[in-house]
Amino acid sequence: MKNHKTPLIIAGVLAALILTASPALAAKKKHNLERRIRLSSEYFEVVMQEPGGGIPSYILSNARGIIILRQYKIGLGIGIKGGLGIVMIRKGNTNSWSPPAFLKTGEGSIGIQAGGQVMDTVYLLMDDEGMSLLSKPKFRIGIDAAAAAGSHDAGAEAKLSSGTPILVYSNSAGLYAGAAFEGGFLLPDNKANATYYGSPGITMHEILFTNKVTFPDSARVLAAAIKKYSIR
Repeated sequence: MKNHKTPLIIAGVLAALILTASPALAAKKKHNLERRIRLSSEYFEVVMQEPGGGIPSYILSNARGIIILRQYKIGLGIGIKGGLGIVMIRKGNTNSWSPPAFLKTGEGSIGIQAGGQVMDTVYLLMDDEGMSLLSKPKFRIGIDAAAAAGSHDAGAEAKLSSGTPILVYSNSAGLYAGAAFEGGFLLPDNKANATYYGSPGITMHEILFTNKVTFPDSARVLAAAIKKYSIR
């Protein structure tokens, strides 16, 4: 005689396993995001320790927002660039920063190219135009707002030009040769933000511009690293 209870028992066991695994999986995902923030702190330090000087303290202390991004580029005829990063904004005219929000990037290129490259890049948002990017569903650095290579000059205070929404500082490792037509974008990493803050549907704007979330302990090392190089 068939035991009609067997499928129900199996279904119950599977459901119990799923319920048990879900918190563990969520905890692992959050741990990975905490690690991503710690690595962002390391990438920032790499840029700051570049030979010839990192970001001058005067410029860093006048930035209204900061994006720290690690990108990977591989080219064999068709190039692919992708990466992950975080963004924080300064709270008013202070040396305090907002909780971090997660970003991701995607980029494609076509051209004559070969090799691979890892790039750590810091984008400083210097004015209203630069900050306005953070309200867009996705944006392109240098297209949606003008960008310029940041000065490493210790006397940058006198040379800090107005009308430059974004200053770019970068470090790269690896070989990437060739010329290509490129177009790429940055956009909020909504899944990462929801997982990290335990708040489904939370937006990058809410994280950065409102008091909807508190500053997480796991991001204090990153905030401290930025403050260390500022003069405020």
